Amino acid sequence: MHEARPLAVRKYMATQGYKSLDKKAGRRLRLEKDKYMEVTPRWCVDKGECWERIVDYWCSKEYRAKNKDYRNRRAGMLDPPYHQGNLNVMEFGERWASHHNAPLPNLFVSYALAHKAPYRTATPYDENDTASAYSSKTAYDQMEKFKGMAKELKGPEYDVTTEPLDHALVMISGEGRKHGKEAIAGGMFPSSSHSSLPEYKARLGISKSSTCKRSTPAMVEMEA
Repeated sequence: MHEARPLAVRKYMATQGYKSLDKKAGRRLRLEKDKYMEVTPRWCVDKGECWERIVDYWCSKEYRAKNKDYRNRRAGMLDPPYHQGNLNVMEFGERWASHHNAPLPNLFVSYALAHKAPYRTATPYDENDTASAYSSKTAYDQMEKFKGMAKELKGPEYDVTTEPLDHALVMISGEGRKHGKEAIAGGMFPSSSHSSLPEYKARLGISKSSTCKRSTPAMVEMEA
Protein backbone atom coordinates (compact mmCIF):
# COMPACT_ATOMS: atom_id res chain seq x y z
CA MET A 1 0.00 0.00 0.00
CA HIS A 2 2.93 2.36 0.67
CA GLU A 3 3.68 2.41 -3.08
CA ALA A 4 0.07 3.14 -4.09
CA ARG A 5 0.31 6.89 -3.49
CA PRO A 6 3.46 7.52 -5.60
CA LEU A 7 1.94 5.31 -8.31
CA ALA A 8 -1.27 7.36 -8.27
CA VAL A 9 0.79 10.56 -8.52
CA ARG A 10 2.73 9.24 -11.52
CA LYS A 11 -0.47 8.01 -13.18
CA TYR A 12 -2.15 11.39 -12.80
CA MET A 13 0.91 13.33 -13.96
CA ALA A 14 1.09 11.08 -17.03
CA THR A 15 -2.42 12.26 -17.96
CA GLN A 16 -1.04 15.81 -17.83
CA GLY A 17 1.77 15.03 -20.24
CA TYR A 18 4.52 14.11 -17.76
CA LYS A 19 5.18 10.58 -19.00
CA SER A 20 8.71 10.07 -17.58
CA LEU A 21 8.10 10.85 -13.90
CA ASP A 22 10.12 8.37 -11.82
CA LYS A 23 9.28 6.79 -8.47
CA LYS A 24 11.43 9.22 -6.52
CA ALA A 25 9.53 12.18 -7.95
CA GLY A 26 6.24 10.37 -7.35
CA ARG A 27 7.06 10.03 -3.67
CA ARG A 28 8.02 13.68 -3.40
CA LEU A 29 4.98 15.20 -5.15
CA ARG A 30 1.52 15.47 -3.65
CA LEU A 31 -1.92 15.87 -5.19
CA GLU A 32 -5.19 17.33 -4.01
CA LYS A 33 -7.97 14.88 -3.19
CA ASP A 34 -9.89 15.39 -6.44
CA LYS A 35 -6.77 14.58 -8.48
CA TYR A 36 -6.21 11.30 -6.61
CA MET A 37 -9.86 10.42 -7.19
CA GLU A 38 -9.34 10.71 -10.96
CA VAL A 39 -6.83 7.83 -10.95
CA THR A 40 -8.60 5.13 -8.95
CA PRO A 41 -6.58 1.91 -9.45
CA ARG A 42 -8.13 -1.17 -11.04
CA TRP A 43 -8.05 -3.13 -7.79
CA CYS A 44 -10.28 -0.48 -6.20
CA VAL A 45 -12.42 0.59 -9.17
CA ASP A 46 -15.57 -1.01 -7.75
CA LYS A 47 -14.77 0.12 -4.20
CA GLY A 48 -14.94 3.88 -4.54
CA GLU A 49 -15.63 4.44 -0.86
CA CYS A 50 -12.54 2.42 0.07
CA TRP A 51 -10.31 4.43 -2.29
CA GLU A 52 -11.73 7.69 -0.94
CA ARG A 53 -10.87 6.69 2.62
CA ILE A 54 -7.30 5.90 1.54
CA VAL A 55 -7.03 9.26 -0.23
CA ASP A 56 -8.46 11.08 2.80
CA TYR A 57 -5.71 9.55 4.92
CA TRP A 58 -3.01 10.62 2.42
CA CYS A 59 -4.36 14.17 2.60
CA SER A 60 -4.57 14.21 6.40
CA LYS A 61 -2.19 16.10 8.70
CA GLU A 62 -1.43 12.81 10.48
CA TYR A 63 -0.14 11.15 7.31
CA ARG A 64 1.89 14.17 6.26
CA ALA A 65 3.49 14.40 9.69
CA LYS A 66 4.41 10.71 9.68
CA ASN A 67 5.72 10.94 6.13
CA LYS A 68 7.83 13.99 7.00
CA ASP A 69 9.27 12.18 10.04
CA TYR A 70 10.10 9.15 7.88
CA ARG A 71 11.86 11.31 5.26
CA ASN A 72 13.88 13.08 7.94
CA ARG A 73 14.98 9.79 9.48
CA ARG A 74 15.83 8.38 6.06
CA ALA A 75 17.87 11.49 5.19
CA GLY A 76 19.79 11.15 8.44
CA MET A 77 20.89 7.59 7.73
CA LEU A 78 24.60 7.24 7.04
CA ASP A 79 24.13 3.87 5.34
CA PRO A 80 21.86 2.74 2.49
CA PRO A 81 18.93 0.99 4.24
CA TYR A 82 18.89 -2.08 1.97
CA HIS A 83 18.74 -3.20 -1.65
CA GLN A 84 15.31 -4.84 -1.53
CA GLY A 85 13.38 -2.25 -3.50
CA ASN A 86 9.69 -3.07 -2.99
CA LEU A 87 10.45 -6.69 -2.02
CA ASN A 88 10.32 -7.93 1.54
CA VAL A 89 13.26 -9.91 2.95
CA MET A 90 11.79 -13.31 2.07
CA GLU A 91 10.94 -12.24 -1.49
CA PHE A 92 14.46 -10.85 -1.93
CA GLY A 93 15.91 -14.22 -0.91
CA GLU A 94 13.61 -16.02 -3.33
CA ARG A 95 14.61 -13.71 -6.20
CA TRP A 96 18.29 -14.12 -5.35
CA ALA A 97 18.03 -17.93 -5.26
CA SER A 98 16.12 -18.06 -8.55
CA HIS A 99 18.50 -15.69 -10.34
CA HIS A 100 21.64 -17.51 -9.17
CA ASN A 101 20.15 -21.01 -9.34
CA ALA A 102 21.02 -21.44 -5.67
CA PRO A 103 19.28 -23.02 -2.66
CA LEU A 104 16.67 -20.84 -0.98
CA PRO A 105 18.35 -18.94 1.88
CA ASN A 106 16.79 -18.60 5.30
CA LEU A 107 15.65 -15.21 6.61
CA PHE A 108 18.97 -14.37 8.27
CA VAL A 109 20.94 -14.99 5.07
CA SER A 110 18.31 -13.19 2.98
CA TYR A 111 18.65 -10.18 5.29
CA ALA A 112 22.43 -10.28 4.88
CA LEU A 113 22.21 -10.53 1.08
CA ALA A 114 19.76 -7.61 0.95
CA HIS A 115 22.41 -5.46 2.62
CA LYS A 116 25.12 -6.46 0.16
CA ALA A 117 23.74 -5.54 -3.25
CA PRO A 118 20.67 -5.98 -5.49
CA TYR A 119 19.67 -9.62 -5.86
CA ARG A 120 21.19 -9.88 -9.33
CA THR A 121 24.68 -8.99 -8.12
CA ALA A 122 24.75 -9.89 -4.41
CA THR A 123 27.51 -12.42 -3.69
CA PRO A 124 26.70 -15.49 -1.56
CA TYR A 125 26.74 -15.12 2.21
CA ASP A 126 30.12 -15.84 3.78
CA GLU A 127 30.50 -15.94 7.55
CA ASN A 128 34.01 -14.54 7.16
CA ASP A 129 32.88 -11.45 5.30
CA THR A 130 33.89 -8.21 6.96
CA ALA A 131 31.91 -4.96 7.11
CA SER A 132 33.38 -3.94 3.77
CA ALA A 133 31.28 -6.62 2.04
CA TYR A 134 28.10 -4.82 3.08
CA SER A 135 26.64 -1.50 2.02
CA SER A 136 25.33 -0.95 5.56
CA LYS A 137 27.76 -1.03 8.48
CA THR A 138 24.77 -0.80 10.80
CA ALA A 139 23.22 -4.00 9.43
CA TYR A 140 26.60 -5.78 9.62
CA ASP A 141 27.03 -4.74 13.26
CA GLN A 142 23.52 -5.93 14.08
CA MET A 143 24.13 -9.30 12.43
CA GLU A 144 27.35 -9.75 14.41
CA LYS A 145 25.47 -9.07 17.65
CA PHE A 146 22.79 -11.56 16.62
CA LYS A 147 25.38 -14.26 15.85
CA GLY A 148 27.14 -13.64 19.16
CA MET A 149 23.89 -13.88 21.09
CA ALA A 150 22.93 -17.05 19.21
CA LYS A 151 26.20 -18.75 20.18
CA GLU A 152 25.80 -17.59 23.78
CA LEU A 153 22.22 -18.78 24.22
CA LYS A 154 22.02 -21.72 21.79
CA GLY A 155 25.55 -23.08 21.97
CA PRO A 156 28.68 -22.88 19.75
CA GLU A 157 27.30 -25.33 17.19
CA TYR A 158 24.19 -23.27 16.45
CA ASP A 159 24.20 -22.28 12.78
CA VAL A 160 22.28 -19.07 12.05
CA THR A 161 22.43 -19.77 8.30
CA THR A 162 20.40 -22.99 8.49
CA GLU A 163 18.14 -22.55 11.51
CA PRO A 164 14.85 -20.62 11.29
CA LEU A 165 15.31 -17.02 12.38
CA ASP A 166 14.66 -17.05 16.13
CA HIS A 167 12.44 -14.17 17.21
CA ALA A 168 13.68 -14.23 20.79
CA LEU A 169 17.30 -13.92 19.65
CA VAL A 170 16.42 -11.07 17.29
CA MET A 171 14.58 -9.22 20.06
CA ILE A 172 17.33 -9.69 22.65
CA SER A 173 20.28 -8.90 20.39
CA GLY A 174 18.47 -5.93 18.83
CA GLU A 175 17.09 -4.52 22.09
CA GLY A 176 13.47 -5.10 21.19
CA ARG A 177 11.50 -3.30 18.50
CA LYS A 178 12.22 0.15 17.15
CA HIS A 179 9.43 1.98 15.30
CA GLY A 180 7.44 -1.24 15.68
CA LYS A 181 9.95 -3.48 13.87
CA GLU A 182 12.70 -5.87 14.88
CA ALA A 183 16.35 -5.07 14.08
CA ILE A 184 16.70 -8.01 11.67
CA ALA A 185 13.99 -8.92 9.14
CA GLY A 186 11.47 -6.70 10.90
CA GLY A 187 7.90 -7.35 9.85
CA MET A 188 8.62 -10.89 8.70
CA PHE A 189 7.64 -12.71 11.87
CA PRO A 190 4.20 -14.33 12.34
CA SER A 191 1.63 -12.48 14.39
CA SER A 192 2.08 -15.06 17.15
CA SER A 193 5.57 -13.59 17.78
CA HIS A 194 4.25 -10.90 20.05
CA SER A 195 6.29 -11.51 23.19
CA SER A 196 7.99 -8.39 24.45
CA LEU A 197 11.68 -8.03 25.23
CA PRO A 198 11.14 -8.21 29.03
CA GLU A 199 9.02 -11.36 28.57
CA TYR A 200 11.74 -13.08 26.53
CA LYS A 201 14.44 -12.09 29.01
CA ALA A 202 12.39 -13.31 31.95
CA ARG A 203 11.66 -16.59 30.17
CA LEU A 204 15.36 -17.15 29.46
CA GLY A 205 16.58 -15.93 32.82
CA ILE A 206 18.48 -12.95 31.41
CA SER A 207 19.02 -9.87 33.56
CA LYS A 208 17.45 -6.62 32.41
CA SER A 209 20.84 -4.94 32.03
CA SER A 210 22.40 -7.58 29.77
CA THR A 211 20.61 -6.69 26.51
CA CYS A 212 22.74 -5.60 23.56
CA LYS A 213 22.40 -1.95 22.64
CA ARG A 214 20.86 -1.73 19.18
CA SER A 215 23.23 -0.19 16.68
CA THR A 216 22.37 3.00 14.85
CA PRO A 217 24.24 4.49 11.87
CA ALA A 218 25.59 7.28 14.07
CA MET A 219 26.86 4.83 16.71
CA VAL A 220 28.59 2.67 14.12
CA GLU A 221 30.21 5.73 12.55
CA MET A 222 31.54 6.87 15.93
CA GLU A 223 32.97 3.43 16.73
CA ALA A 224 34.68 3.32 13.32
